Amino acid sequence: SKLHTGLGPGRRHDHDVPQGGLRPIEVQKIHSRARAQLPQWLSDLIVQSPSPGMSKVRFHLAHEAEFQGQVVLVGDALAQVGPHTDVGPAAIVYQAEQLLYAISNSTSGEMLRKNLRFWSIKARQNIGKEGGFSRYMGHLCQQTDMVGRELPGAEPEAQNFMLDPDVKVDGRVGADMLSKLMIGFQNS
Repeated sequence: SKLHTGLGPGRRHDHDVPQGGLRPIEVQKIHSRARAQLPQWLSDLIVQSPSPGMSKVRFHLAHEAEFQGQVVLVGDALAQVGPHTDVGPAAIVYQAEQLLYAISNSTSGEMLRKNLRFWSIKARQNIGKEGGFSRYMGHLCQQTDMVGRELPGAEPEAQNFMLDPDVKVDGRVGADMLSKLMIGFQNS
């Protein structure tokens, strides 16, 4: 098997995969594939990761995004297979591309760089803690309605922006809203 499992204390796993890791040869294969198939900035992230992974992510969209003119599905709620395949990685790559574009834009770049520094410091403070970076990002997504007040140097529109918690779809809408706050609504 390519996957080492059971590296932690023995216990029954009813709903999750046991803690594990890749064999060194598999890590080398992933690094090679990343260098061959991805842009350098993205392959560098994979190569630097202590637990790298690459997979194709396919969106299987619902037939309609709008129902009876009243409900609009967005993000993971729009994907039929979202809960058990987590289509989030594709959205993350898309948002990263948008952030790179915004950083290179002279009008929004400086404010965005300030905001990115703020969030990267916060993220680094949480790496290594229980749940790590992904748990911290999930917390940010859940707390998007308060994010606008905390962004240093954010435009007044972003500081006053509030997302009603009732309209969030299990916190996942927050990721998209967070990226818009970081960009400062330059494109909206």
